This record gives sequence, C-alpha cells and structure tokens, in this order.
Amino acid sequence: MSKAALAVSFAALAIAVAALAISLNPADMHTSSHIRVDIIFSTVRDDGSVIGEDALYEIQRELAEEFGGVTRYPPFSGSSVEADGTIHDGVNNAGFFVVAQNTPENMEKFEAYKETLEARLDKSVFMTISPSAIA
Repeated sequence: MSKAALAVSFAALAIAVAALAISLNPADMHTSSHIRVDIIFSTVRDDGSVIGEDALYEIQRELAEEFGGVTRYPPFSGSSVEADGTIHDGVNNAGFFVVAQNTPENMEKFEAYKETLEARLDKSVFMTISPSAIA
C-alpha cells in the first residue's frame, strides 16, 4: 500500500473514531460496557535516548495478554504545549489502543500500567479512557 493510500486509510479511521466519540454522551462512561484506552508517548526521552522496538513490542505483548488484544499505531508526529508555553514537536511518537470491559478492576489496571510505563520508559505517558460502543 502506498504512503498516500495509507494516509487516506488512517484519515478515514480517524473520522470514524471521531464520529463515534461525538455520538457518545460523556455520562455514558459509567454505563458503557466497554472502554477504549489510548496510550501515547514520544519514543525520544528528554536525554535524547530512543525507546526501541523491543520495548514497544513488550508493551504490545503485555496489553494483548492482559486485555485480549491491542492495536499499535505506526510511528506518527504530534505536538504538545506545556503550561509555560513551551512547545514540543514530536516526530517519533508511539501509540496503542485497547478496548476492554468497563470494570473498576480494569480502570485500576490501566492507571497502574501508566505508572509502570512511565517508570520503565523514564518518560511521560499520555493516556485517555473513553466509553466505547461495540457494534
């Protein structure tokens, strides 16, 4: 698949995900049977060292084993702005998403896993948890 076709495919996926998110009421978080958890971080640490493929595969394997499946995004770019206005443009970001049952135990697992990843990778991890409808 060409890079252009791949970019179009990812754009279509992003639109579909956004449409689903818009259709869900934030109050549904507590009544939705499933959640979608996105985990995103730069693969370049503050000291310039790189988080390698082995570490990314380990995360992928752990999430798949714990929750029955995971999707790993291809490398992507993005930007973040700190409270003081400092802009960080990342061109080597990694991301994963998991759809899991919406249980207190799973919420606790994801919160603990974020802390584990931050300690292991020596890097801040951005995690979102959203209600998810299974079609």
